[in-house]
Amino acid sequence: DSSKATAEQIIAGVKVIREELLKALTNTGVRIIAPKPNDEFQPGQHEAIMQQAMDGVAKGNVAMLFQPGYALGERIIRPAKVGVAP
Repeated sequence: DSSKATAEQIIAGVKVIREELLKALTNTGVRIIAPKPNDEFQPGQHEAIMQQAMDGVAKGNVAMLFQPGYALGERIIRPAKVGVAP
């Protein structure tokens, strides 16, 4: 039956919806908090969920991002969940 969607079509549809949602959030002032490796750990914006050594990352800096966070203006809606270099 040609009316059934393939897995690739469903994934593509979900990606389009995700992009539109992120665009709508950005237009209302929501920003994504997604620190990169070796960015300074900021307790108000980041939540350390583990310590992880990583080459090229200074002690106390972000080693990896597990889940991005969100902010609306200066208010943190959800902090980014990160691993921090010991």
